[in-house]
Amino acid sequence: MQKRDYLFDNLKLFLILLVVLVHLFAAIGRVDDVHPLGIDLFMLTVCSFHMPLFMFVSGYFSKNLQKTNAKARNLLFTYFFVQILFALFNLFVLHQHVNVMDLLTPAFSMWFIFVLIVLKWMLPALVKVRYLLIWLLIFNVLSMVADPNGYVEKAILKVVAFAVFFMLGYYATPAHIQKIRRQPWFLHVGILAGCMMSMFLFTRILHPRLISLHVLRNLMLHNAYLDDTGPGPIGMGAPGLLWGCYALAIALLMGTAVIGLFPDRPMRLTHIGGNTLPIYIAQAFAYKIYKIAAATPFLKAHPVCNFSLAGCLAVAIVLIFGSDKVAHGLNCLLQSLKAFLRARLRLADIDIPDDPF
Repeated sequence: MQKRDYLFDNLKLFLILLVVLVHLFAAIGRVDDVHPLGIDLFMLTVCSFHMPLFMFVSGYFSKNLQKTNAKARNLLFTYFFVQILFALFNLFVLHQHVNVMDLLTPAFSMWFIFVLIVLKWMLPALVKVRYLLIWLLIFNVLSMVADPNGYVEKAILKVVAFAVFFMLGYYATPAHIQKIRRQPWFLHVGILAGCMMSMFLFTRILHPRLISLHVLRNLMLHNAYLDDTGPGPIGMGAPGLLWGCYALAIALLMGTAVIGLFPDRPMRLTHIGGNTLPIYIAQAFAYKIYKIAAATPFLKAHPVCNFSLAGCLAVAIVLIFGSDKVAHGLNCLLQSLKAFLRARLRLADIDIPDDPF
């Protein structure tokens, strides 16, 4: 059995919990354009680093180029499997219209798996590019000020914006990780506190449009990932480029500090970090369901109860769908489906990965 890296298992457990919390809190919406109970501060802090760090972890475990194409094909199968589930859910549960394009367009949070598929497929070619990280850093900043008009443009920007984090993870070695972790804990805490404070100052001083934490939180997701209701790009001028550099720096600094603070020993729930795929799939459906529940008169009138219930539901989703039994069941289901399709379509015999993240 392959030895687990407990540091990254603990880190993935923490990150997947943040993903679920952010999505369920987002399902609640806003009251008078303000999230109560300091939720805006939570969303701002989390969205500044959690998905870039998740992408870094994915790149860190993608160093075996011989298996990269196989992993990309496996992820593609999983992607379409979940896309079909979403289409059926929308059709029979939510009674929404479904067409063929819904199977191709990443449903809600499935954009992350879509980006992983593209980056893993491109990885053998990317590693041959000279000065790759420099180019990706530039493209990341430019993606923050781009103005995508359609799905294709948004999909490309998603890949471009997160490629730098994926490749940083690919090039990172255990020695680099240990060097980060050897730094004193108070240095990492200071970095986190300084980044949070700077985000407040940035909203008040450096750009007049960023007058609310909500806007800053949305921009932290990169403009490529905003829905139609989010704020538009700042523009290609100096403020926009400054914002792109700032958001990139915040993501790198906070991600580094989190790596430095997390324990590298097994704990009671560490095993969940190896089972993030079922959680990621389940939380996407939970978002759609809770968005309806959160709009009920009682919960809408009692935001404290609403956010508390969402928090409890997030923990329950992580504990239930992150269990070894559920992860094993999902893997068996996917393997059975692949065996069925191989028999019918004569597909190549490739394995389903335990955890694509």
